[in-house]
Amino acid sequence: MGLNGLMPARPGLRGGTPPAGAPAGANSGGPWPQVLRPRPLALILACSAAGSLALGLVVATGVAGPADSRLLDGVQRAVAANGADEPTRAVFGAITLVGSEKLLAVYCVLVTILLASRRQWSLAVACSALLPGGYAADEVIKAMVQRPRPSLPDPDLIAAAGFSYPSGHAVNTVCAILVPTLLAGIAGGGRWRSMGLAVALAVGVLVEVSRLVLAVHWPSDLLGGDLVGVAWSSLVLLLAVSWSSLRRHRPPRPPDPGRSSIVRVPGPGALSPWRERR
Repeated sequence: MGLNGLMPARPGLRGGTPPAGAPAGANSGGPWPQVLRPRPLALILACSAAGSLALGLVVATGVAGPADSRLLDGVQRAVAANGADEPTRAVFGAITLVGSEKLLAVYCVLVTILLASRRQWSLAVACSALLPGGYAADEVIKAMVQRPRPSLPDPDLIAAAGFSYPSGHAVNTVCAILVPTLLAGIAGGGRWRSMGLAVALAVGVLVEVSRLVLAVHWPSDLLGGDLVGVAWSSLVLLLAVSWSSLRRHRPPRPPDPGRSSIVRVPGPGALSPWRERR
């Protein structure tokens, strides 16, 4: 019930029922995020997929080359301007390790275990699919576009193999840092959700900036990786939310015709509750 017990609680508000399409138990720890519903997820999926396709065509045709070169040269000049380019690259070389698949796989497993412990089964399955699916999408697009990487200013500091577009670290930032942190916040509560997302966003920005400081990616590689990560994450969450909604609205199972439907009626000698109270 809502205010003073007179008004019914609105869906999605604290103490009410989750909105249609939200997994069971999603209202614990605060309102269910409005974006994690079928319609917003479908819209985000369509926009990010279209943006990723358009940017991929721009990169593959070489249109983005001049702008990328100017932006990357500007970053490299800013790094060299302070006279401490080697220590700066060493620091960002350590930061970029946070975006590696091995380290983030551990984080995704921990979030999956947390969601499973809260019986958020659909979100747990979704979390377990984020990193491997994002990695596969990154590798497929790299093989299709085949964009070469920039020339490394310090090859001894970091080695970068393979093609450049999209950035696998940018895909990981979305699929294995931001989205799992959001799912962990759903299980942990509203206050932890906001704090965790702020930390995850800061870490993700530092990881992506490190790829420019180390000159292992062009700027459009990072944007493309973000779009691919958002598209894949939206697809996975859309399937998870839709599956959970279908399970909740499943019609009741019909009675088994093989079981007896006879109702036992007390005999005439049985005492009624009124006589027992007397």
